[in-house]
Amino acid sequence: MLLVEGVACGGTAGTSGATGTGGAAGSSSDWRQRCQKVVDQNALCAKSSRDSVAVESCVATQSCVPAVWSANVVDASMTCLAVLACNHPDDECISATASQQTPTKQALFTACQTKATACPSFTGCLETLFLVSDELALTLRACLEQACDAAASCMLNEYLRALTAAGCAGELPFGG
Repeated sequence: MLLVEGVACGGTAGTSGATGTGGAAGSSSDWRQRCQKVVDQNALCAKSSRDSVAVESCVATQSCVPAVWSANVVDASMTCLAVLACNHPDDECISATASQQTPTKQALFTACQTKATACPSFTGCLETLFLVSDELALTLRACLEQACDAAASCMLNEYLRALTAAGCAGELPFGG
């Protein structure tokens, strides 16, 4: 899974979903442990290997929270992934974040769906919208005010700009 489709390891944060004490992960050791738990669970379920590359790729995402991704949503996702039953899809963990979605993000989801309806060729509703911080959600929503052909490009560019600015790298161990 690509970084723009990934999710980050996490801990807890404030109610805005955009900030948290020390980020969602806490210490680097805490972050690594959370990543290891999900990688181990994926391996147990034969969804992926238990190799150190998967753990290191997850660990490399630590800087994404809370600058780009909502600490609350990341925490809920990682907690779910670490215990998800083997016969259940990762999408259940995405669905489990519904209560963590702020009004700002709900407005982004609605605006994105409206743009997709108005513009049949629009493909800018990133799979990671459920993850973004409120601050990034506002930036992405502004992109949706552009013409159909420019909106998707704007959303992807703004998302990638935010990832780069935060020093995000790697991907999280979604197993499928």
